[in-house]
Order: sequence, then C-alpha cells, then structure tokens
Amino acid sequence: MKTNQCVYITGGSSGIGLALAQHYARSGDKVVLIARDQAKLDGAVTACLDLVDSAQQVIVGISLDVSDLTNLQSKVNTITSEHGQPDLLILSAGTAGNKTFLAMSCEEYEDLMTLNFSASREFARCVLPAMLDRGRGKIAFISSMSGLMGVYGYSAYCASKYAITGFVLALQQELYGTGVSASVICPPEVATPMIAAEADSVLPQTRLLKDLAGTLSPEKAANLIVKGIAKNKPIVITGGVARLFDFTNRVFPGLFRGITRLVIWYASRK
Repeated sequence: MKTNQCVYITGGSSGIGLALAQHYARSGDKVVLIARDQAKLDGAVTACLDLVDSAQQVIVGISLDVSDLTNLQSKVNTITSEHGQPDLLILSAGTAGNKTFLAMSCEEYEDLMTLNFSASREFARCVLPAMLDRGRGKIAFISSMSGLMGVYGYSAYCASKYAITGFVLALQQELYGTGVSASVICPPEVATPMIAAEADSVLPQTRLLKDLAGTLSPEKAANLIVKGIAKNKPIVITGGVARLFDFTNRVFPGLFRGITRLVIWYASRK
C-alpha cells in the first residue's frame, strides 16, 4: 500500500534499519537513512532505489554520528530543512556488548548507553516539537527482548534497552491526545551484521539463552515491526516465541528464573 510519508531511519545502513528502509521504499515513501559510514549508506540507498518504481521518489543517505550529542539539534535542523520533517522516525542505531559486568569497563558501559539510549532519546527531542505542532507523527524506538528481561552477559546492553523501554512507556503517557504516538519495538535476536560480528566472542551462556528465543531474519522482523507501527501498538514484540518468553517472564517469573538458571548452569559446564 502506497503511503507517501517521509520516513527517517537512524542506523539505516544495515540490519533491521535497512530492512525497514527497503519496506518503506517499496511503499513509495521518502526515506532518509542516517548512519555513520557513508560507504555503507551509499550501498543501502542503492538497495532501496532498486525497489522503487518512480524516478521522483527520494531515497537519501546522510552521514551523521547520532552518538555525538554536541549540537545534535543544529545538525538535525540542517537535515530537516533540506528533506522535510519526518512523519515517521525510526530510531534503530545501536550496538551490542557481550561481556559480564566486571569484564566491561566504565568507558565501554557509558559508550554503549550513549549510542543505544541517549542518542535515540536526543534525536527524538530534535523532531518531536515539530510533530506536536503539526498534531501528527510517529516515533518508533528499537529496543529488544533484552529491554524486557535480563540476559546473561548483557548487563550493559540490557540496561540500555530497559532504559529505552521505560522512557517510551512514560513518553506515551505524555503524548496522549496530541496526535503523536511512540512505540517501543522488542525483537528477539535478528540476523544482522552486529550479531555476526559478535558471533566469535559471544559467551556460551548468552548464546544458549538467545537460541531458546530464536533468531529472525531482518526481513521477517521488519514485516512484523511495520505492522505494529501501522497499528500504533505501544509495545511491539516480534515473533511467537518471543511473545511466549515475555508472557512467561511476566506471569510466571519463578518458572522463568528456573529455566534461565538451568540453561546458564548447562552452558557453563560445556
């Protein structure tokens, strides 16, 4: 279905961000991809342009380090002045860090928190006032199942994703009646370059826990995310197994803790 909206996607050069960009490109939307690496952005733009059927459709890639919060408002203003305000903002920039708490330095912790949480929070701050002035707009924050439950070896990653989840749930209450909506997206593991880069060093306890929840392709995750955003769902959990994990964690927390302890014990013995 053609929607003709303006979609901004941070972290749009690969993984979930790119899969979402391709979906919205096929839908006839103007897509503004934002990431650090211009070469990867150029490839992502080409991948999106291959899917469009109109020479007038705009797909652009803009190099910006969203974790550099200095003068971020001014930088975003430059982008919006050229490409227009987004009707939909998807905040997908992020990274993982698979280390136990004491194995991770303070600097590593802070860098991960900045990219995964603070960058998305502050980018939203840059465009939200214009959405409120228009009385319409959507913001989707890509969190994770690790923003709903703890995962061994992901103390920093879980902290950053829980921060997103809590922030968005509070923001949703502030946005009631404004015409602007915010969604928090909580997928299980998705087969992205970030996960591929982590594969050689992932802790066995983490790997086994993630295997239980399953791995989605970026395309499958994107399809489920798009449907959730379109329905203005406050929390979008992608995949039946992921929803089952969330249900068990919330309704039967003792059982969930017992299962995770057993998995961690088994993985530690291997």
